[in-house]
Amino acid sequence: MAVNVVTAAPPSSLLGRVGLVYRNLHACPAAWSVKDRKLGRVGAVTQAVMLANAVGRIGKKVQEKVRRERRKAVHAFIVGTVTSPELAPRNPAAEGWVEVTYNPYLFDTFVMKANGRPFPGSQYVYAGPDMKLWALLWPEDADLVKLRPLAIPADRLALFEEVKRTSKRHDPCATKASSNPGPPRRPAHEHWNG
Repeated sequence: MAVNVVTAAPPSSLLGRVGLVYRNLHACPAAWSVKDRKLGRVGAVTQAVMLANAVGRIGKKVQEKVRRERRKAVHAFIVGTVTSPELAPRNPAAEGWVEVTYNPYLFDTFVMKANGRPFPGSQYVYAGPDMKLWALLWPEDADLVKLRPLAIPADRLALFEEVKRTSKRHDPCATKASSNPGPPRRPAHEHWNG
């Protein structure tokens, strides 16, 4: 069964199962895909998902390919147990959650956005409809957020700037009709003055 409908939350059949969550590059509106680890297939494409006992996983060979070819490919996942969406934070930043991000051109792994330090895993991760990842860190890791920000190496920054400058933006929500300029226009000399 192909999953092609974006839902507000994952179906109850995924609750309690280990899921691999990744940003769906082709969904419109923007969405998260939830791959059932046991079944090995996508069980939902959803606007928001909540995971317990979550960790970040990066496919290193695909990461190298992305950097070399400068093309997007799915290789970064948050892995955890799919949990009830009722546990999702209403205002993550105000409730002590930490924003987590990943950019293959800048980082080798998921990092805490506040300081660029590696994401250690967490009690919960909320992948929200704004396409941001929020983590409720384990109590023993809570002080990691207070550490001094790490500097991004100059070669990584240069690569990121080059990719930003040279890549074409892919908008999965752009319809063919909107990108179609319409019927060809006649040359000015063919227009009649009437």
